Amino acid sequence: MFQAINLTKSYQQKLVLSGLSFEVERGEVFCLLGGTGAGKSTTIDLFLNLTRPTSGSCTIGGFNVASQPMKPKSLIAYVPPSLPLYEQLTGLENLQYFAVIAGFEELPDEEAKRLFRDLGIDENLANARAATYSVEERQRFGLAIAVARDAKALLLDEPTSQMNVESAESYATLVRAYAAGDITGEPAAVLMTTGSAELAAGFADKVGLLRKGKLLEVLEASEIGPGEMTERCAEHCAERVI
Repeated sequence: MFQAINLTKSYQQKLVLSGLSFEVERGEVFCLLGGTGAGKSTTIDLFLNLTRPTSGSCTIGGFNVASQPMKPKSLIAYVPPSLPLYEQLTGLENLQYFAVIAGFEELPDEEAKRLFRDLGIDENLANARAATYSVEERQRFGLAIAVARDAKALLLDEPTSQMNVESAESYATLVRAYAAGDITGEPAAVLMTTGSAELAAGFADKVGLLRKGKLLEVLEASEIGPGEMTERCAEHCAERVI
């Protein structure tokens, strides 16, 4: 679903990404793990077509993001570190708005409230203004918007960076459920960035170790045990600080 092919990006002769290549299939959670300046957000921006690659390409669902921008947009939902919402609208009004602008019909109120329950969002927030939402509630709401948009691919840019450990783990569980198809009935591809070794090792199927724009290695949970995954992710985070 997501594919980066020798993806390179430079800004004013500064190399930000260098030959990045990976794939994310439906049903998988792929996490790019790295610190500030690793190239994580630039990768997300390229998949969102907010910037163009210097060389190489990226595709979503087989469609080139740069040359066929409308097709990928119909497949994805994006959740930034803190989801911006229309603050004076209620949760339900926001959800309906984002569904309609994506070309879908409004959800019946009861279906929308059921979706809130499935995602662990207090039903009372359906009729509360978005201005009252916490960061965690906003991020969960981002998944609700993805369901309303029938998104087959999720782009998550450090979505748990402002959460405590317990909230981050709970959110990660929802993301895995979304990827598996437990929430929508269809599996989805998830591409996520994080600076947390614990989060990456704890729930990603694949972890790409990213440093200074280079993908050093991809760790696969199916090939190494959870202990080794945790250890190698932690080592990567420790090495980038030195």
